[in-house]
Amino acid sequence: MAAQIAEQESRSAELAQQIAAQTAELTALTRVRDAAAPAPEVADAGDDGIPQSPVAPEAAMVRRNPAQVDAALALAPALPPAGEQLTRLRDMLIQGHCPTEALAQVQDPINRQTLLALVSRLGGCRGS
Repeated sequence: MAAQIAEQESRSAELAQQIAAQTAELTALTRVRDAAAPAPEVADAGDDGIPQSPVAPEAAMVRRNPAQVDAALALAPALPPAGEQLTRLRDMLIQGHCPTEALAQVQDPINRQTLLALVSRLGGCRGS
């Protein structure tokens, strides 16, 4: 019985070390991600003190990596069948369009599971 307790205590210590290491790794990765994220744009106030609208949405779009978009599409359920609609969705996502808006262009109504899969892998709408 004492041997089992000693073994479980040893295993518990190992697991605690693994948790500490993974927590440290997660913290480091979070810092890297946060440092790489663009700073939010602050609207300048005009002469009348009313904030001006930020940069036009078209100018604010950031192109996505085509491989990242392809991977997200490969894992998204209920996409339109291969063809013009899927190609249009892919192109819009690569150009940096909001997943919600891009999906709305090819699906009516939008499949929530598809949208969730795309947003979780590509991020949400930027600049809105």
